[in-house]
Amino acid sequence: MIRALVAALSATVFPVFGGGLDGRVIEVSDGATLTVLSRQGASIHRVRIAGIGAPASKASDAGSSRAGLRRLVSGKTVRVEANALDPKGVLVGSVHVVANDCIDPCPPLVDPGLVQLANGMAVIDKTNLSWQSSGAQERYLSAQAQAKAGRLGVWRDPRYEPGR
Repeated sequence: MIRALVAALSATVFPVFGGGLDGRVIEVSDGATLTVLSRQGASIHRVRIAGIGAPASKASDAGSSRAGLRRLVSGKTVRVEANALDPKGVLVGSVHVVANDCIDPCPPLVDPGLVQLANGMAVIDKTNLSWQSSGAQERYLSAQAQAKAGRLGVWRDPRYEPGR
């Protein structure tokens, strides 16, 4: 039983680490997590955008964060470069919206993690920021600093502390 589960998990997850995952976003769970229907094998993958965290569900901006990500990615084609699995089995990696009709390699159109940070709808998650490229890390840190300085999104409340 356990071997069958490991074999099934390996077949659906490990190919993603080799060359990425292209697919259509079919669900947005929160401001940092989405579900992708893969073009390769029509498998479904939950994906967390590396380097960002959404406000906790009890926070006043949690719904806005989810809605913001939904506007950016719902129904769109994305390219996921997965770097890890979190303890819940969710893929963690960089995500980019790409053109629906592109042929590999697909040039990125939008980095939803960067947009979420720039709008104050997400905050830096230092536990997995290193799974982004060094250039993306710099852009993410800069976007959060600008959102914080402009008091956008979660940063409207000067007492806001990520993780609460």
